[in-house]
Amino acid sequence: MSHAKYLILFIVALSFKNHSKAQSQQLDVEAALEAIFALPESNLNYDELYERFLLLYENPIDLNSTNYLELKSLHAFSDDEINSILTYRDSVDHIRTIYELGYIAQIDKAKLMLIRPFISVSIRQEAAPRELLASIISNANAYLITRFERRIEKSKGYSGNDSDFAGDPNKFYLRYRNTKPKSYSLGLTTEIDPGESFIFDKKTFRRGMDFWSAHLMIENQKKFAKVLIGDYQLQFGQGLIFNTGLGIGKGAETINTIERVYNGIKPYTSVIEGGFLRGAAATYDFNKKVSITGFVSSLRQDATIRTDLDSSSVFSSLQFTGLHRTKNELARKKRVNESILGLNLILRSNNLDQIGLLWQTSKYSLDLNRGNSPSTLFEFSGRNNMNLSAYFNRQLRQFRAFGELGLSKNGAPGGLLGIAGKLAPQLQTAILFRYYDKSFHSLRGGAFGEGNRNINESGIYLGLKYTFNSKFFVTAYYDRFSSQWLQFRTQSPSKGYDYLVRLNYRPLSRSQFYFQYRLKQKDRNFRADNQLFILPGTSRRFIFHFDFKANQYLNLRSKVQWSTYEINKEHTTGIAFFQDANIDFGNLKLSGRFSIFDTEGGDNRQYAYERDVLYAFSIPGLSGKGIRNYLLIQYSPIPKIDFWIKFSRTTFFDRDSIGSGVDQIEGNKITNLKFQTMIKF
Repeated sequence: MSHAKYLILFIVALSFKNHSKAQSQQLDVEAALEAIFALPESNLNYDELYERFLLLYENPIDLNSTNYLELKSLHAFSDDEINSILTYRDSVDHIRTIYELGYIAQIDKAKLMLIRPFISVSIRQEAAPRELLASIISNANAYLITRFERRIEKSKGYSGNDSDFAGDPNKFYLRYRNTKPKSYSLGLTTEIDPGESFIFDKKTFRRGMDFWSAHLMIENQKKFAKVLIGDYQLQFGQGLIFNTGLGIGKGAETINTIERVYNGIKPYTSVIEGGFLRGAAATYDFNKKVSITGFVSSLRQDATIRTDLDSSSVFSSLQFTGLHRTKNELARKKRVNESILGLNLILRSNNLDQIGLLWQTSKYSLDLNRGNSPSTLFEFSGRNNMNLSAYFNRQLRQFRAFGELGLSKNGAPGGLLGIAGKLAPQLQTAILFRYYDKSFHSLRGGAFGEGNRNINESGIYLGLKYTFNSKFFVTAYYDRFSSQWLQFRTQSPSKGYDYLVRLNYRPLSRSQFYFQYRLKQKDRNFRADNQLFILPGTSRRFIFHFDFKANQYLNLRSKVQWSTYEINKEHTTGIAFFQDANIDFGNLKLSGRFSIFDTEGGDNRQYAYERDVLYAFSIPGLSGKGIRNYLLIQYSPIPKIDFWIKFSRTTFFDRDSIGSGVDQIEGNKITNLKFQTMIKF
């Protein structure tokens, strides 16, 4: 552990240095995600969540032209806070700086500092066609990112003369984005993963880099609010049919993340190789109260093809790993085409109230056949699906009601209904009911729920937030859920409940502390004496977190996470310690972490966000016994150029090899190196 000792000494020494440079604004992704979004778990797609989060960083909301729905999409402000912002703006006519919001009594000053990278006060005007084209060509709002990554230790897939992997261990990433909020967005993203080959081969759909994505979106051109060609995502209503919103799952923010917000068409800029749409979409505003969105998509996706009993070709599921290193992985690449067509009509009475109607139909080029397992009896099969849904948002004095009801082609229903607001000046509450039939098929839905798909689930969620004073507040939720049919790891109808309590204390403007306790009980398969039982498994998780800003350059963050899991009186535990130091000298930023962990079994795996290069995300799952350290350096030699270097290493004390199959590494260390450059035009 000598390397950790030197890292700590280095950080402590730097903390005593005096520097005259003003601190620059920095996006603290870790703090924002932990405060606003879902709790770290293994069943959520955090790469996609992080990508959606950064779309707001690229396109901050203009306080001088925003409305209720845009501010609501931050999932950070309550209804009272949003209304107070809009009222203040109307009273002063023009907000000159975001810090003016600090004078509004309802606004939490600490929250304002947290979300400041996502709001602005720039004056934006719709560009004429000639001005629009000139702006795009000028590259005035563009940037280019290149990234190189490599894991130092080689896995088995690279060994031997006849390597299992087609390419080398290097990963390359390139991203070009030229965007002017509420005017246009032009983007290109490409990537090649470790083990993939840089080759041009039509049979395996390889065109040099393994993955390509591009889009062009024009906004606010006459009656067309948005027109997009290329790769995109959709969110309508509460996300029952299409979801690409920021709120996912249950988290420490127990009120403001429950309601989904209409976002319509969004460019897709991630490198997750599936789940998006590829084609064209447009939103047309008949007037301020009525608009319609049409969309069409045709996307080839990865899947394993097999021959059914009648000799026809079928597939059992789509694959989203995005890895095409071996012959088997290449054989799955882009084997099934998914076509989607749809319309969305929305009617608004004002900024607060709206109703919408959504229709979509989808078709696969081959039949989806999940096999004869009892757990898949009610899952979607075949080639064609269709969904209809109706949704609404309605302000009722101090309360806000929202919901969506949908049907799939087979007539099965799914829906949710919620209401949130203030019962007292210091007490915010939310309640949400949901029911997703065991036969409800929403293939791209992502509405609120215990599972990551809206099927075979019903439940009720209760959330609250009580503010004692400016320094101390409590958030909590209770969620009870059940399934009508079999699920993964539960071979019978099942039930469970989940609750969380978080105590937040800010004694000083430079420090904050929170303690969080979460208990989750959920039925699960348990095998004993060659018999299968369905028993409740109970998970308990504790977090102690302390954040201290020592001076304008140094921020220290300490965290302890402890968990237990119990089923049939079998008890396992896990614990992890994290110590972070973040140093900001303006054009030079340093972030480091030392962590140590000791866990038993997969149910006690410890997750914690860690800082990374811009537009990359890291939330490693720590399992077993070991330590993990990283050092991240960001340097900006001139205003339009940034460099990042990240070095991270995980050392395990309880094993001599890591992973399995072609991904197995001999030894007990995983070392990663990441280098990124960003050029702003």
